[in-house]
Amino acid sequence: MVDIWDYFDRWERQCGKHVPSDTSSDRMHWALADSDDTRARIFGRLVISERAFLKVSERVIIVDGQPCRVEYSYYLVLDDEEVWGGSAIHLRPRDALTATA
Repeated sequence: MVDIWDYFDRWERQCGKHVPSDTSSDRMHWALADSDDTRARIFGRLVISERAFLKVSERVIIVDGQPCRVEYSYYLVLDDEEVWGGSAIHLRPRDALTATA
């Protein structure tokens, strides 16, 4: 069983250096208010090199004690130009009721 904070910890260990999208904050992730740590958003950049980064956006919910990315997008940016990427929405029928993040 994990909560959203366990997911954040694992995510940061796996991703290494990152830069938040909102430069007024030093973090990329937020648990949503009134969600009992079961819903969250992640926005930001994963730095690859001086010329490249990965733009990241995720909407995550905890279902049966496991994280589920219900919406996500990843875009590779090289020299300030998107060169690869995609996004998806993934909802299982029973998750749709709780996916208000």
